Amino acid sequence: MNSKYGVSCRDWLIEKKMCVNMSSVTTIFVLILSVTALNLSPCFAGRFLRPYKLMKNQPHVTLYENENFRGNIHNQVIGKECVNIPDKYSNWASSFESHRRCVQICELQNCVGKCAKLEPNTGMVPRLQKIGFNDLISSVKSCYS
Repeated sequence: MNSKYGVSCRDWLIEKKMCVNMSSVTTIFVLILSVTALNLSPCFAGRFLRPYKLMKNQPHVTLYENENFRGNIHNQVIGKECVNIPDKYSNWASSFESHRRCVQICELQNCVGKCAKLEPNTGMVPRLQKIGFNDLISSVKSCYS
């Protein structure tokens, strides 16, 4: 392919000894594109992918890995129906925040087994151990049906 200067790009690269193995360049480009498209760059070194972004005023609860609202967090959207906590966060939380909503937390999936109702005024629980739910929450739902 001739440029406006009468020399092809390939010939110019050869002349300047700038030839590269194009299959390697293609592989690197595809890898960079894949990482960028999947947005994996912030997840290395054991970090989570970007947290789920909640819509404004979307009913949710926040589970904290450690007491006193510390450590890793998991925001769980809630509704009238029972929601099972994903396996990664099931039986994991040591503190809990309901964001001024009445919620029911349960030790087993599908909101069965031992459950506790947390009213809006008691929705912040810095130590789930005090109410017998440390590392025991597997499902949650809104109190209002």
